[in-house]
Amino acid sequence: MIKVPDGSGNRSPGAMEEKQPDALAMLRSALDSTGDAVLITGNDGRIQWASKSFYSQYLPGSASVAGQDRKSILDAQAKRFKDPRLFRENLSAILVRPHEKGEAEWELADRHMIIHLRACPVRDEAGKVLGRIETYREEEPGTIACLADREVIDSVPAGILGVDDHLNVVYYNRSGAEFVYSRLGFDPRELKSIEVLGQDHPLVKAVIESLSGRKLAVAAGYQASPETEAYYDMIVTPLASHRHVSGAVITILDVTGRQKAMAAVQLARKYDDFFINLMSHDIRNFNQISMGYLEMLELSENLNEDERTYLTKALSGVTGSNRLIENVRQVRTVIESGDQNIVPTDLSKVLNDSIGKIKKAHASQPIHINSHIVPGSQVMANHHVHEIFHHILENAVKYDPHPEKVIDLDVSESSSEGKNYWTIRIADRGTGIAEDRRRGIFERIGQTTKGSGIGLSMVNMIVNKLGGRIWVEDRVPGDMSQGSVFVVQLRRA
Repeated sequence: MIKVPDGSGNRSPGAMEEKQPDALAMLRSALDSTGDAVLITGNDGRIQWASKSFYSQYLPGSASVAGQDRKSILDAQAKRFKDPRLFRENLSAILVRPHEKGEAEWELADRHMIIHLRACPVRDEAGKVLGRIETYREEEPGTIACLADREVIDSVPAGILGVDDHLNVVYYNRSGAEFVYSRLGFDPRELKSIEVLGQDHPLVKAVIESLSGRKLAVAAGYQASPETEAYYDMIVTPLASHRHVSGAVITILDVTGRQKAMAAVQLARKYDDFFINLMSHDIRNFNQISMGYLEMLELSENLNEDERTYLTKALSGVTGSNRLIENVRQVRTVIESGDQNIVPTDLSKVLNDSIGKIKKAHASQPIHINSHIVPGSQVMANHHVHEIFHHILENAVKYDPHPEKVIDLDVSESSSEGKNYWTIRIADRGTGIAEDRRRGIFERIGQTTKGSGIGLSMVNMIVNKLGGRIWVEDRVPGDMSQGSVFVVQLRRA
């Protein structure tokens, strides 16, 4: 049995008055001075001695626990921890192996602190276990000491380096050691400080930034060696408490695949720019030449009926080609800037402008638009908002087979999921849209479908960029043939 004096300051009933040997008094004083909660048990599992810190942390105001079963004392403390089940399981696992060293960590439930248990057997000269010493140390999660389980951290595919606040290397896992050797050119066993890399090295700069600013720092896309074409992200996390910064953990991620993919995207973007410019300028210029000659031919009075029909179709084709080129250019613009420069915008002015333009574009056709627009209504939008109503009104005219086109446009306030909208309903008398096709008309981009129109796909894209919604309904519920209603909701300013 380990003979250690009771440090509780309380005597057990019947305890004999005796003077303790100086060596034991010194041992008690030394253990108490560490500030750690220390518990000493005999080989029978009963408590022989507990430090003052153990009493203050776990048994405030209690009498001596000497002689009590050690498991019952600590098991009652399980509720103090964030995961009581884990606490009990770890404790039981350590108890059933009294001849081995044991460690465990638990997070307190009431504050962001870790209790770290270290248990060691005490043996006599012959190696027989006399009992155990257990230390329960309270630690903040952000300390170098928390980088303890090498087996677990070595299994992480990312490189991990630990440095103290003087840039000295105190820890590295297997992947981190490989990075130091193969990419930085140092033997990890001899790399004492990252300062040898130089103040301008991205890793050193990121660590200094993290330590001085007490915040996360990133060195993204670092190319360790031009010959290998390997790229890394280095993420530096400071280990800081409210008192001081004790160091940092550096996580090194191989992002070679990402960088190559980004380079491929940039190359594709260059080709994309080339083809967009080719369509917007060269092909359109050729179309304009063709259209000029076709329009001159249209003025001829010597064309028969068939020839004039062919001419009309040719003009329509060239006009459609120009319109498609313009739509492609606009889609590109929407993708790049559709969610930028969104400001309060006068919806009533936007709608009235769209109505005026559609009537002017079809001046030869009788078009009646019954509009109920709220004066001064404001939505959150940018200049792309004009395209929404231009395309919807254009389709309302285009797909209405009646000689006289009638369109109803109504604006009202609405709310959905805690958001406030202006709802614009545009009803036509066209051929209608079957229910199974309604989703598809907004998803032309990215799908293989017949037809060259991308107008409604662009409209849908703009509405989404503005944080709104769009859908289509039957003008007469249940009767598709009576026309459609396009419903647009835009956020109220």
